[in-house]
Amino acid sequence: MSKIQKEWATEKLKKLRSVSVNYSIQEKEKIKFIYLRNLLEKLPKLEIDKDDILIKEIAVLIDKLPPYNFEELDYKSYLSKFNDLEYLVKKRLNLIPHNKHNIKSIDTFSIERIVGYIFIGIIVSFSILFFKRTILIIALAVPLSIVVSKMIDIYLYKKAKKDNRVI
Repeated sequence: MSKIQKEWATEKLKKLRSVSVNYSIQEKEKIKFIYLRNLLEKLPKLEIDKDDILIKEIAVLIDKLPPYNFEELDYKSYLSKFNDLEYLVKKRLNLIPHNKHNIKSIDTFSIERIVGYIFIGIIVSFSILFFKRTILIIALAVPLSIVVSKMIDIYLYKKAKKDNRVI
């Protein structure tokens, strides 16, 4: 079992750049160019076998990109493959995308958000039991839970950045 070589990652990075040279900024955002570039730059530093399924997924994804012409891309198929790759990277390597836990992101069903919703429920339940002012309690609990869940988001992102797990 041989490890992934820096040359392989450099070759795939060159191919990614050459294929997307005529893509607009919006098209590069659609194909998640920055995520792929950062992932390829980080791969040689990780302990990954060159025959790993993750490596094959990256190669297939980059090979799916049509050279120079974004309109030829089967975007639904590409997005499906990309989501599979992103899931593999998260589960196997425990790497998160840059800005995953930023202030602007609102992912309705993330773990942090669910913790915030549970926090709302606990605050509202106890408040109704003790204070009997439901509207006031809900008006205070919702913003407070959003702030708490955002603080959890920011803490987790900073922790991941400190552990060098951000792509």
